[in-house]
Amino acid sequence: MMVFFGVKMPILPELSKAEKKRIEFAGILRRYHQYVPSSYSSDQAVPLVLLLHGGGGLGSQMLRFTGFDLLAEVQNFIVVCPDGVERHWNDGRLGLSYRAHAENIDDVAFVAELADKLKDEFNIDPARIYVAGFSNGGMMTFRLGLELGDKLAGIAAVAANLPLELADKKYKSRLPVLLVHSTIDPIVSFAGGEIFQGQRSLGRVLSAKQTVEFWVQQNTCNPKPRVKKIEPQMNEESINIFRADYENKNNPVRSFTVEGAGHVWPGNLATAQYLPEAKIGRACRGFNASLAIWDFWQEVT
Repeated sequence: MMVFFGVKMPILPELSKAEKKRIEFAGILRRYHQYVPSSYSSDQAVPLVLLLHGGGGLGSQMLRFTGFDLLAEVQNFIVVCPDGVERHWNDGRLGLSYRAHAENIDDVAFVAELADKLKDEFNIDPARIYVAGFSNGGMMTFRLGLELGDKLAGIAAVAANLPLELADKKYKSRLPVLLVHSTIDPIVSFAGGEIFQGQRSLGRVLSAKQTVEFWVQQNTCNPKPRVKKIEPQMNEESINIFRADYENKNNPVRSFTVEGAGHVWPGNLATAQYLPEAKIGRACRGFNASLAIWDFWQEVT
């Protein structure tokens, strides 16, 4: 047995062997990686998790980055990690020079098409399709939640604030939302505002607090949260985790604030500190974002 974020799991050496797949959409050959658990049977409908990488990343990295393949194996769901066009998602920010933005790639329609393809190939429970994303992928997840909400059972975003362009629009979608923000994020600032890559502007976003408030209002949640401090699974000096629950019978919002961490996906995998601390800030290994996301989705659907 091995311990994954405090949970005992079997040693499964083939978990890293996700299948590489392709799909043509709008004249562009798109790639994705899928992990199907060994216990999958077409006789039983299973959940589907779509996992979106950050800007400059790849779908192939997201399983190692988050451990969602291990989780899928134990919890019996399919996880699929698509690639953005030239490693970026058109998350709604305007004026960026990345191809996904400059050509206004319709990533919302792409994700919808991919989900439909997967439903044709596997016995997917249409009432349990979820999306989670990191950074640029988290912002894309917000856009999917707002524009594709009727097809999704829940979303989660890590190290992502809502782009101003999305905040300025009116949407009818309501669905369960989980957010993970770190207070010392040098890339997507906890305080919001302009995102910079060196001297290059990558658009403007709401603050973490305003992003949570947006979803609380969108879902008509109780604006007064239940807040509690989370006991970490390992001691980390100067890192504290707080959970806030904004109640709504059908579409709650849950927010995790990680004090002292940076632009990271919290977890105790070796990839937690995926770049030097000087570039992305400090990793958090005492809190399992992947398991927290999955547990939340199971509670609300």
